Amino acid sequence: MLMNLWRPIKTVEKTPLAVCDASTVRDEDLNPSEIRGGLNDPNTPTMCGYNLNYSPRHRWYYVPAMRPDEILAFKLCDSDKTRVRLTGHTAIDDPTSAPDAAPRESIEIRTISFC
Repeated sequence: MLMNLWRPIKTVEKTPLAVCDASTVRDEDLNPSEIRGGLNDPNTPTMCGYNLNYSPRHRWYYVPAMRPDEILAFKLCDSDKTRVRLTGHTAIDDPTSAPDAAPRESIEIRTISFC
């Protein structure tokens, strides 16, 4: 199982992180993808993941004005196919953000758990 822990460094004013309720995602919603040059570094090794097709079935959530004393913990993926397996996540444009809102600054930690 891969878990993600995400928190802002300062209060989020613009482009908050949104997560999709994993119980609303089906395998056919997922497209295998490669991420090349992550973090704007062409030397970063290629990573594999998924892009998520739109579905009206998906339920998305985000925390407006998330503070540094708050953290989002969510499962990125789980090899156990009998459980909810993948959580889609992305930055979103928040229509309530001020035009001059400060860019988001955040940090994440990814963990791997074995049974």
